[in-house]
Amino acid sequence: MNLQNNKLNEVGHMIAHDSHLNQNTDPEKESLIDKDMTKLNQNLFERNDGLTDKEFVEKAVKESPTAEHWKKNYNALSTWCIQIPKEFSGSYEEKNEIFKEMVKFTADRYGRDNIVSAWTHFDDVICCEL
Repeated sequence: MNLQNNKLNEVGHMIAHDSHLNQNTDPEKESLIDKDMTKLNQNLFERNDGLTDKEFVEKAVKESPTAEHWKKNYNALSTWCIQIPKEFSGSYEEKNEIFKEMVKFTADRYGRDNIVSAWTHFDDVICCEL
């Protein structure tokens, strides 16, 4: 499990990465993607608020109780990378269920209103992430 904090100016890049919207031009990073598995990636959390993920984060910052004191170096988005151990030989469905349980746990612990998205990355050669 890995936690990464992102400043407001980094949010767009992180969201593009999480949804795999950005195309890697770095051959080394591109080699870490199994393109045959990309079709299995999905967002396990839908907000249904009509906002893009970036708009959602920007709105949350703007409406935060500390908005008038907001500084550029404050964290606007935290992302968790949750990896299933390589030794786990479960099926795609079993792995997906683990990720769904992690989304439920996160929503219960931190509140559904605080979740931007929950992407699975079955095409990452080194990990599957949520």
